[in-house]
Formats: sequence, structure tokens, C-alpha cells
Amino acid sequence: MRKKFRLFLFISLAIGIGILVVGLSGVSHNSFLWAEKILELEGPLFQESLKSHPVDPESLEGKIINTAQLVSPAVVSVSTERV
Repeated sequence: MRKKFRLFLFISLAIGIGILVVGLSGVSHNSFLWAEKILELEGPLFQESLKSHPVDPESLEGKIINTAQLVSPAVVSVSTERV
């Protein structure tokens, strides 16, 4: 019984230390490089996402937007803006 507990404790500590080492190594390196890469996207899919897409007022999305505009026009105008 004691050997099983010691083995369990050893394995738990080893896994915990491993997770700690991996986490600290990620923090020590510049882990925010992905944000810089996102800002440099230029492919056709990214450009397509920047285009304004008209919403059909008869579609479900259009009905939701129209209803929300009646309730709060400011919120809808901000939430549907394209960058």
C-alpha cells in the first residue's frame, strides 16, 4: 500500500514539474509572436473577411439585426461594423 502511494506521489510530482517547466519555458520565450503574425495576414480569405457583406433583411440574421436595431441602434451599429 505504501509503495503504491509513493509511486503515485512520484508520478504526480514528475508530471507537475513537467507541466511547470513547459509553462515557464513558454513564458520565457516571446509567446506573443502569434499576435504579430495575425496582423500581417494578407491572403484571399483574410481579404474576403474584411469586405463588407450585405445582410438579407429576410434572412434570420437580418431579422435578428432589425429587431435588435429597434431595441438598441447603437449596439447594433457597433457590432456590425467591419474593420
